[in-house]
Amino acid sequence: MEDVHEPSPMDSFGPGRIVKPVGKQRFRGWEVVGENKIEVVEKLVMWPKEGELLVRVRSCGLSMSDVMQRKGGFVSPVGASPVLGQEIAGEVVATGESVYDWSIGDRLCCLVPSGAFAEFCICPAAQCLPMPKGFSWAESAAVPLACAVSWCFLFDLGKLTKGQTVLVHGGAGGA
Repeated sequence: MEDVHEPSPMDSFGPGRIVKPVGKQRFRGWEVVGENKIEVVEKLVMWPKEGELLVRVRSCGLSMSDVMQRKGGFVSPVGASPVLGQEIAGEVVATGESVYDWSIGDRLCCLVPSGAFAEFCICPAAQCLPMPKGFSWAESAAVPLACAVSWCFLFDLGKLTKGQTVLVHGGAGGA
């Protein structure tokens, strides 16, 4: 029996390949299409611009802003993708100009303005972190927002300095 494989538009993004998309390659993602209504939509794969990465999403986090956006109570930043999601873990498949710290195949987690609930996501390279050693894809996807919020509260707002201690008496977020 012959092995039937229908070519996917994503086949050119195989592991370790640096391939600029040719034609109109597409991916799927969850997009808000009305109040309390989301659908799987097809989008064109965008080539990363200067300072950006194209990442194959392996896992994404769900945050309160995603829930609020779905309910119509949160609007994505101007120019951001209408596809839901702000936290991802994935693998770099392409780099934009002036990106020197990341290579094809690198595993990372990132906080993005939107677009994480998709097969591929454009990520600002400066907002990406190496995937923590020993973490799964799902665990890594939960790191970016928790890390950013914790850092902001401890260091920016709390003015925490070396040698000080902190008591954490609550470990959950949301409403």
